[in-house]
Amino acid sequence: MQTRTIGKNLVFQRKLKGYTQDTLSEKSKVTIRTIQRIEKDEVNPQLQTIKLLTDALEIEVDDLIMLENPKEEAIQNKWLLFLHGSPLLGFIFPFSVLFPLFIWLHKKEDNTIYYQHGIKVINFQLSVTILYILAFISLVTIEKWGFIFFIAVVPFNVLVITYNIFRAITVKKCFYPFSFPFLKQRKSNYSKKIIPILLILCFANIGCSTQKEKSGYDKLSEYEGNYEYVNKTTLDIMVSELDTTLYAIIDKAKYPLKHIALDSFANIADIPVIFERDKSNQIIGYKTEGQKFKRLSSAIEKIEVFPRKELFHHPDDYIYQKPKETSDGLQTGLLEKEFQNPEPIINMVKGTIAGNYPDVHSILIYKNDKLVLEEYFYGYDKNAPHQLRSATKPFIGGILGIAVDQGFIKSEKDRILPYFNSRYPEIANLDKRKKEITIENFLMYQHGMDCENNNPDSQGNELKMMQSKDWVKYTLDLLMIGESGISSSYCTGCALTLGSLVEIATDKNIENFAKENLFEPMGISNYNWTFEPNQASMNTFSQMSITPRDLIKLAKLFKDGGKWNGNQIISKGWVDKTFDIDKGNYGYLWEHKYFVIDGRQYNSYLASGNGGQKINIWPELDMITVFTGGNYNSYQLYGKSTPPNEMIPNYILKSVK
Repeated sequence: MQTRTIGKNLVFQRKLKGYTQDTLSEKSKVTIRTIQRIEKDEVNPQLQTIKLLTDALEIEVDDLIMLENPKEEAIQNKWLLFLHGSPLLGFIFPFSVLFPLFIWLHKKEDNTIYYQHGIKVINFQLSVTILYILAFISLVTIEKWGFIFFIAVVPFNVLVITYNIFRAITVKKCFYPFSFPFLKQRKSNYSKKIIPILLILCFANIGCSTQKEKSGYDKLSEYEGNYEYVNKTTLDIMVSELDTTLYAIIDKAKYPLKHIALDSFANIADIPVIFERDKSNQIIGYKTEGQKFKRLSSAIEKIEVFPRKELFHHPDDYIYQKPKETSDGLQTGLLEKEFQNPEPIINMVKGTIAGNYPDVHSILIYKNDKLVLEEYFYGYDKNAPHQLRSATKPFIGGILGIAVDQGFIKSEKDRILPYFNSRYPEIANLDKRKKEITIENFLMYQHGMDCENNNPDSQGNELKMMQSKDWVKYTLDLLMIGESGISSSYCTGCALTLGSLVEIATDKNIENFAKENLFEPMGISNYNWTFEPNQASMNTFSQMSITPRDLIKLAKLFKDGGKWNGNQIISKGWVDKTFDIDKGNYGYLWEHKYFVIDGRQYNSYLASGNGGQKINIWPELDMITVFTGGNYNSYQLYGKSTPPNEMIPNYILKSVK
């Protein structure tokens, strides 16, 4: 007997419903790529994914998951018989509930049919127990009818059990009327929740008392600790007091772990993360994708989960204060003197304190050569360097400009490959088009290669690049799919290659060259940067970490034509070419970002990084805005952009009108 696969069943059910793959993806929140792979039988989907698909198709899980052979069906029938018939073995509560409960706990992870049927059996038996209690009360309080009600409960229970035994074995479905949903589909820690329910009902019969069940926060606290991670690094696992969610903390960035069942979670890529226990039931580590990682300690230094805990429940108590002047060279001013209508900006800060814009770590506004707003959240302050992610790239463009200004590189019009001849004697997919690529083509992302970060199928996608040993070589080896210098395609490998170009041309590490020629002349010393475009940077991404005030200084350098305190750090010619950008395009690793509000276009030059790192230079408004944040992989997690893309047009730009 040939068995239909999940993929074939999904195609059948989707077409029966009249859905396209796009429609099903939109309704289920499962990516189109995942649906395509399931339908091609390339993957075995997780139970959570199957549940999302069946909910969208309005079918049962069993309609997708088919048995593999007749023997398994016989085994399944046996366990369904035990599950539905076990209440008859212990007709006196609590055994009428405990017997099916024990079977459910034993079999629920084996197959979703045991999981679903078990919940229905337990819910019904708990409901019948309540019915028994009510019947007993009516027996002693209501003459005649109370007795009839009392003696009717037992045959009613037997009848429903018998009916469902037959129905479960024959059609794999069950129906239990008048059941209260004590247990619901796919909620967490069912085995722990059912015990208090049993105890409460039992104590109602025998007059005992019990302690409260552990809160969700306390349960998740079991998993907290410092754990091993990839490449001999570590991560912290902590539960948030704010939203009772478990997070993995990697280099101060937090990533949610979605609870599935018992000790099972899923990360943002929907990959299972299973915690393991020892014989004494203590957490000892976790496993994921075939690898095991030990828990090193249960003690961790928790990150702040409230924007500002003291004001979280009453954000209207926030009072604006003028930023303090320090020795960093930035003048400060008052918000109300530089903005016609500062009230929207004040409301933006209050909304951030209230948690309306989660994980925004800092907001700084520099207007008319004065720092007029400086606000920090989630425990960050002016002395804390913040990771930039891809917002590092535009500053690499500026560092390369300094190398050109100083004659280490003749011109950005030079072809790029000759600079790498000694390091990479052989380049894959070399053709006439690739030989013509210039440094400027990489600066403007007009490379012509199969490299697009926003396309998961692109060979140059940064996730694929990061699996290679040498990210620069991987980039230069990519296949050409068009002529260079024509259209832009955002590619992380371009910026990394340009960073390596600076090192080759200057015969110095780019960090040292930048320190001598950019950071030290600007009085910037509180930063971290290790540029290593290979797998050693899997967790750090070769990114800079810089304080928000120093980001204002770097942006001001570009706004002022490459000058800082009267010193020409980058040539004005380079800065002019950097910002000679077509609408919505890239120029020397900066992006032209604009907003249209009430028919007016507001133009800016943007350095942007994952998590909500936004450094915008607004030349027409004589303004710089800086946001740092921790909304990593926002589209993947929440289906929307990071908060600054909403806060800038709705608050800041409305204040300049």
